[in-house]
Amino acid sequence: MQKRAIKTKQKILKTSFKLFAEKGFHGTKINDIAYSADVNKQRIYAYFNSKENLFSAAVSHAYQLLAESEENFLNLTEKDIPDLTRKLLENNFRFHIKNPSFWRILAWSNLEESIHVDIIKRIRTNVFLHLKSLYEKGQKKFFFKPKVSFETYFFVLSAVSFFYFSNRKTMCKTLQIDLEDDKVKESVINEINMILENKNGIR
Repeated sequence: MQKRAIKTKQKILKTSFKLFAEKGFHGTKINDIAYSADVNKQRIYAYFNSKENLFSAAVSHAYQLLAESEENFLNLTEKDIPDLTRKLLENNFRFHIKNPSFWRILAWSNLEESIHVDIIKRIRTNVFLHLKSLYEKGQKKFFFKPKVSFETYFFVLSAVSFFYFSNRKTMCKTLQIDLEDDKVKESVINEINMILENKNGIR
């Protein structure tokens, strides 16, 4: 593919990511994407074949951004196990701050049950397996609760990060705290770390 074609395809992908995140699959029209990306509508179909494929590509792009933010996790070693929860949460929070559209397109992708994005499970495999290995070693050293699987541990960290940013406006009112405050973010990370650590050395 020529450089110009690659550049055009990337422009379409970035534009569709932004619009799908704002309006979802059904609320976004191919004409809107073509207009915003300043490309011919036929170019979109030439590169992605269908709106469904373009949506899947946009969701995959979102996960690719997440995977790139997690690449540094491959450098973690056993000496990092005591601070693993904090490192993962801090990275998740930084990612959401830097990529405010991520939680929106993730929410839309879960609403569109008929849109399959199987590529997602392959994007983060290496990082996932590396973290799982560290977690299980941490369990053997009693840093983590023995009856809590890595999958549940990872799910909780992902859920906290997602919910914090996707629901911060309503939860600010409910909890009467400013979730935009850096001190509050730090407090949440500290307290989630306390909840998940094997504080009493349970075997």
